[in-house]
Amino acid sequence: MRSLHRTDPGQLRLVTPDAAAPVAPAARAPASRPRPRRGGGRNLRMAERLDGVAAQAERDAMDAVIAGADALARDALERAAAARKAARILRAGPGGVRDLLAS
Repeated sequence: MRSLHRTDPGQLRLVTPDAAAPVAPAARAPASRPRPRRGGGRNLRMAERLDGVAAQAERDAMDAVIAGADALARDALERAAAARKAARILRAGPGGVRDLLAS
């Protein structure tokens, strides 16, 4: 059973340190600095991966032509073209996609 008389107000009380008391450097909050961007971000990394996919597809197309499989070569060239187009879209960013798709 609970008591009807509460001595605790039920709120968090913030205690500030005295101005005279020194604050240890480890107790201070670290200065917020923007994180350095490495490699241009996720879109550019994916664009580089797509360039690799396109290069591999072009090699597959050459191998298919040598083997005499024209349908496989055509599919590989289409795959390479699609990967290159996707890489261009990622590099263009949100502002340049409209111009890229219009061309």
